[in-house]
Amino acid sequence: MIPLTIPTLIGSTTPDSTGFINAEVIIWLVILLAVVVGGALLIVFVRRRMNPEDGAAPRFSFNLETLREMRDKGELTEEEFKKACDHLRRDAEGGGTE
Repeated sequence: MIPLTIPTLIGSTTPDSTGFINAEVIIWLVILLAVVVGGALLIVFVRRRMNPEDGAAPRFSFNLETLREMRDKGELTEEEFKKACDHLRRDAEGGGTE
């Protein structure tokens, strides 16, 4: 029976006469390590750019004043304004999920 060791499983990583692993394997391990570290740094960079500085997700909530301003600017029609007010009223009363 053949003993299952890492060099046996990988095949090309047999030690040379001095007992050290092939230089080619070390080069590939360094490249792999660089890719993993680079990927981790990229993830950290992207997450910091996506999240605000204080760590909390930005949250925009509508209140009656905001809705009135949007209606006055023409961003909401009168019908949309009334629906939004009804929705706010339902939320305030505690029955607000649709």
